[in-house]
Amino acid sequence: MSVLWSLLGFVIALGILVTLHEWGHYRVGRLFNIKIEKFSIGFGRPIWSKQKGETLFQVAAIPLGGYVKFTDEREGPVAEEDLPRAFNRQAVWKRFLVVLAGPAINLLFAWLAFSFVYLWGVPQLKPLVELKDALTNPWQIVELDRQPVHSWSDFQRQLLNRVLADEHQSHELLLQAFKQQDVRQLELLPPKNLSIKQQLQGEDALHLLKAWFDANSLTPYRPPILPVIAKVMPNSPAEQAGLQAGDQILVIDGHPLQSWEQLVEWVATHPNREAQFLISRHGKKQTLLIKIGAKPATSEKMTTVKGFIGAGVKISEKALAPYMTQHRYGLFESLKLGWEKCVSLTQLTGQMITKMVQGSVGTESLSGPIGIAQVSGQALQRGFITFISFLALLSLSLGLLNLLPIPVLDGGHLLMYLIEMVRGKPLSDAVQGAAQMIGLFLILSLTAFAILNDITRLSAS
Repeated sequence: MSVLWSLLGFVIALGILVTLHEWGHYRVGRLFNIKIEKFSIGFGRPIWSKQKGETLFQVAAIPLGGYVKFTDEREGPVAEEDLPRAFNRQAVWKRFLVVLAGPAINLLFAWLAFSFVYLWGVPQLKPLVELKDALTNPWQIVELDRQPVHSWSDFQRQLLNRVLADEHQSHELLLQAFKQQDVRQLELLPPKNLSIKQQLQGEDALHLLKAWFDANSLTPYRPPILPVIAKVMPNSPAEQAGLQAGDQILVIDGHPLQSWEQLVEWVATHPNREAQFLISRHGKKQTLLIKIGAKPATSEKMTTVKGFIGAGVKISEKALAPYMTQHRYGLFESLKLGWEKCVSLTQLTGQMITKMVQGSVGTESLSGPIGIAQVSGQALQRGFITFISFLALLSLSLGLLNLLPIPVLDGGHLLMYLIEMVRGKPLSDAVQGAAQMIGLFLILSLTAFAILNDITRLSAS
């Protein structure tokens, strides 16, 4: 059933985004009166087609992209009356805008889709913290500098903006005891001897938040999630010991467990150790002997080994409900937040690409069509807003990817046109042909590597 969801999600997601992308090329081409022979969603043999005016619209069998075919002398003979409308005869700035329109419409869609999500409202964690000197915990952050705070992401965004404006300024927090009427004001002091550049290193806003909280003896509150197993990975220590989905782990080697976090922490700190797990299965207790596995864990400074058993947690939406909130933003605030989300993700993408090139970040996280299909199916099952959020993220990624200055991608064509603008004439056909071959090799290699990553992840799950 999950395979069907993945296929359905993949076809819907890619169909929407590819159509948008090609529609951008098509509309600007029409604006400049360039003759368009074919508008295709997908490659290969057509499964549906319709002639509309001078353009053939079709849906093809392989849903891995699409294309708009302009009349072009480089691709075959052109009728005398169509020569003024041939793509290759257009001014370079017109060709530039036609090519730019595809990724631009993907980026625009990402901004509007993220904005729509903020306008609609999505469930988010409440901004709950623990105070070391308080008898009761947790406390909810209600205001930051007298501005309302609605969720963790809202608090992070507000704090980040204030720190960027003045990293030495203290801030005022208004806290309210969770499910109680008590309120407390707290001055949030900046971390000592820590510059803004250091604060934003690595995990960005999360790193900054941790630095400020450590400096003020605050701890983010994590809702209690029972150590109940939702999934057991094939060939994992958990499967080999007989652990099953639905089992609740009560005790490990005499250490009682109250939450999933405690389980993860204990297992991570005891690699290569045999331990007795007391579990509850269908209301009956039994003991399993599990040999905890070990895997490398790389931080910024060193590589260590941590333990794992290969099991996923079962999260109860009902149990988490008291710790969740849903806030709807106004139209203009939603547009602003959607824009900030796009900028933040673009910066993060740039950082990740840079680190991959430098070799400081591995390429294991690259996903190909299989990985995208899996996430598409999961997003589709989780509901409309989750799927819209996924579409926004995928559209942003598609737009940014196509802007990379790699021949065969839109960004490669844009680079060629920029060179033509500077030189006053295009590069020779031989140079352009060689660049296209290199670009094609790079894209095919990257795609093959991403698919290999997908297969590796599938075989390990």
